[in-house]
Amino acid sequence: MLNENDPRPVEETAPERRPRTWLRWLGIGVAAAVLIFGVVSLVASLSRRAGAEQAAEIDQLKKLISSEEEELKQMQSDYDDALELLEKKQAEYDEVRKKLDSGVIENAAAGQQSLDQLRAAAEQTQMDYSAALAAYETAVDTVEQTVASSDAGKKQLEALEPFVSYAAAYEQFAAGTTDALPGIAPEEDGQAPDAQSWYAAVVLPAATQAGITLPDQVDAFPAAVQALTAEPSAKVKAYDDALAASKAAEAKLSETNAAQEAAAKAYADGKAAQRTSEDWLSDCAQEIDRLQKRVRDLEDSIYDVNSELEDHRAALKKLENK
Repeated sequence: MLNENDPRPVEETAPERRPRTWLRWLGIGVAAAVLIFGVVSLVASLSRRAGAEQAAEIDQLKKLISSEEEELKQMQSDYDDALELLEKKQAEYDEVRKKLDSGVIENAAAGQQSLDQLRAAAEQTQMDYSAALAAYETAVDTVEQTVASSDAGKKQLEALEPFVSYAAAYEQFAAGTTDALPGIAPEEDGQAPDAQSWYAAVVLPAATQAGITLPDQVDAFPAAVQALTAEPSAKVKAYDDALAASKAAEAKLSETNAAQEAAAKAYADGKAAQRTSEDWLSDCAQEIDRLQKRVRDLEDSIYDVNSELEDHRAALKKLENK
């Protein structure tokens, strides 16, 4: 019991500590292990995530670098082509400029006179061709017109052919080069046959059967056959002559056509050659300006792409070295 009248301070006693058992220590260990495992797992997860992101970034950079390299290659090819064309145009310009300044190119009056001569030649060959074409068409028409007549003449000559042979045989008999006549046997005594009798017995009946009129006397027979064959022979000859003329006209047409085409080309080339040199130089100068701008633009683009490519290569190297 406390004495209220006792002036000495009262001492407070500390709570009694219980000794820690092994179970409590085990719980603390387990909690610490769980905490440590969680931290390790978190670090590992973050590390894997960072590695995957880095790999994706590297892959993206590689694709970008490959694309830029292809773009740079194409730009370099375009640049080389443009530069080559520029140098070619510049050489052409310098050559024409040099000729113009040295007076090699003729003046307009002399050139115009030469062009007039070329035009006159082209016009003349065109007229020649037109005339040859008309002649060829006429020759073809003549061939077409004489075809039927020639066919009729050939039929007439075919019908007269036996009598032509008879007439030739008679002429040989009359000239004494033969003692036989076709269609009649020689005399039994070896004497030559009588020409008039042969004519009356062999030739005239055949002529009557063929519808051909012949004179009664044998000595007029050759002249009559010649007269009968004259007209159909003339018909056939007319066709042959027309056919030959058409072939000659066709050859002439081909010749004049070639000449006309050559003259027309020469005139066209002359007009092209006589184009004002200053106008050509002006056009060429504009083309050179355009090509120069194209070359400059390509140079700038190549520089920009090359700079980006170097930056991306450096970034890739940095990532790969992490």
